[in-house]
Amino acid sequence: TLLIFNNEKGFSPENIESICSVGKSTKKDNRSSGYIGEKGIGFKSVFLLTVHPYIFSNGYRIRFSEKPCPDCDIGYIVPEWVEEKPTIDDIKKIYGGAAGSLPTTTLILPLKPDKVNPVKQQLSSIDPEVMLEDNEDPKLNIENAVSVSSEINFCTRKNMNAESYTLHLSAEENGKSENGCSYYMWKQKFPVRLENVVERRRNVQEWTVTLAFPNQERLHRGKSLPGIYAFLPTEM
Repeated sequence: TLLIFNNEKGFSPENIESICSVGKSTKKDNRSSGYIGEKGIGFKSVFLLTVHPYIFSNGYRIRFSEKPCPDCDIGYIVPEWVEEKPTIDDIKKIYGGAAGSLPTTTLILPLKPDKVNPVKQQLSSIDPEVMLEDNEDPKLNIENAVSVSSEINFCTRKNMNAESYTLHLSAEENGKSENGCSYYMWKQKFPVRLENVVERRRNVQEWTVTLAFPNQERLHRGKSLPGIYAFLPTEM
């Protein structure tokens, strides 16, 4: 089973209505707020991995099924309220952390039998430094745990629309801790120039560049050191 925890705003009633539809994304025309979805079909891709995806968020406890609902003969988009297993207490036991604490949103994907090993292998191959792109307490835990364990020296430079901070990245390989590495992070926003505007991204007004400077030997978990990671919208 694949569990995904997210500590952002969580699902609103509009988000729930959207995910129970096709082609009705609440993120469309919201590029300026940092959203990337627009077609209203992204979540449905989870059915490649699972028969029953679960969503626990802001009081909602629902699941979907790829099999047609007996009442309406429609699959994939008909929500079922989760009354029993898994319960919130079940999720808290798995998540750990402080008593009573749980991220805003939890996705539970019971994997199809033929997808367990491929998913495990793909997640295990993720390079630790990918976690630097998101500093909101990210953590990846399969058999090998990767996490941002601390953030210090946060500083905002308003005149440059930039911020800097230091992150400490740690990794665990087969139960053994690997020496961590601290990174000096510089994140700066730049306005999109008129000559770079394209029709499909017309409401994107700024883009962000993040630079990470390692202070010690970089983490690579036995792999060759990676190059540059770019998280870019298409046609930009």
